[in-house]
Amino acid sequence: MTQAAPAPEPQPIEQLQSLEERIVNVVQLLNETRAARQQAENEAARLRTALAEQETKLRQAGDVLAAERAGRDSELAALRQQVAAAQAEREEVRRRLEKLLRQIDSLSE
Repeated sequence: MTQAAPAPEPQPIEQLQSLEERIVNVVQLLNETRAARQQAENEAARLRTALAEQETKLRQAGDVLAAERAGRDSELAALRQQVAAAQAEREEVRRRLEKLLRQIDSLSE
């Protein structure tokens, strides 16, 4: 039976270098992660600011529309009053004309 030769154990220097490389890799990864996080936080802050600006513009536009509607509503109410007054005046003129026509008819009889 042949026996396999045991694998040589890494030297302490090699172990230390391997550990050092892994630590360097972890540090680089950590730095990249921190940079990505900072970039994401900056983007989120920018988007929050943009959203707040859009909300302000939307509120202002809503206020303008509400004011315009109020103006139109009051104008519509005034126009309705004018139409009602014109109709009443027309009715009064019609009654007077009918009365005058009746009087003319009674004179011709």
